Amino acid sequence: MGPFVDTTTSQPHTPGVQSPWVIEVEGLAAGYGDKVILHDVDVRFPRCKVTCIVGGSGSGKSTLLKTLVGLLPPMAGTVRVLGEDLYALDEEERGDLLAKVGYMFQYGALLASLSVQDNLLIPLRAHTALPLQLMREIVGLKLAQVGLG
Repeated sequence: MGPFVDTTTSQPHTPGVQSPWVIEVEGLAAGYGDKVILHDVDVRFPRCKVTCIVGGSGSGKSTLLKTLVGLLPPMAGTVRVLGEDLYALDEEERGDLLAKVGYMFQYGALLASLSVQDNLLIPLRAHTALPLQLMREIVGLKLAQVGLG
């Protein structure tokens, strides 16, 4: 059984009209390589609400979140953020769009499938136009300051 997402209302998406949803997912399939973790997922996250994603270990919670925040392209389906098809946008447009959305992982956790350095690069990529090499140097310096470099 996949993750459970509690969304309390249901309205269809109408192009050109501000949606009550910050994120809309339709027919989502996501996974790694040939392994499908999520299939045929439809879910909507309402604006200005806290939404919890709950499920057992291996149920697809992290896979869903990675797909919603632009880190894991879907195998099938549509992910709309603020009415925009997230994966139809180029990398710069996607970054600009995601900069308008806030998300937080439980206990401020890092993404387990990424290195500490790659986790720390996420906000730099999202909020700066610095060259990747410079971003890596900044992250390296910060990690060294806390004894992790």
